[in-house]
Amino acid sequence: KISALENHLQANDMPNYAIDIHALKSDSKYLGITSLSTMALDHETNAKENNFYFINANYERLKQEVMAIINNID
Repeated sequence: KISALENHLQANDMPNYAIDIHALKSDSKYLGITSLSTMALDHETNAKENNFYFINANYERLKQEVMAIINNID
């Protein structure tokens, strides 16, 4: 999902970014990872509003959260 999000971000493709971040939000909520789910919700809301500033300013933090969770699972 991260690579897809990065591709959408680089292309300024907020509609598809919103779709993929929605999936990440749903998956993380289903797994009980509320911190990531909350972050993903913020990204989804801002992507739907075409708020490139928010997405660009907060993407790295989202990515770090995903990577930390993946590292804890392994």
